[in-house]
Amino acid sequence: MAAAGDAVRYRVRLRDVAKRAVTRERLNWRSWWDGDGATLRAEWQVDSFPSLYLIDHTGVIRKKWEGRPEAGEVEDAVEQLVRQAEQAARP
Repeated sequence: MAAAGDAVRYRVRLRDVAKRAVTRERLNWRSWWDGDGATLRAEWQVDSFPSLYLIDHTGVIRKKWEGRPEAGEVEDAVEQLVRQAEQAARP
């Protein structure tokens, strides 16, 4: 049977593995470590990994992907929101 300290060491290793992957793969998006509390998962209703959120220029979540999105789907959605933001910025 594993001791409580073993569980802590396991979680720390997972966090370290994730940090190394971000560095190694040069990920250019924000990534968070939720740790034990799962506060972020609860607040953002994350049920699967990866979970991607597309937030518009006003701070509203416009799209959520659970799991891997289809090829080009994220790019198309971002381009559409950029066009909308540009139109909203015009006098």
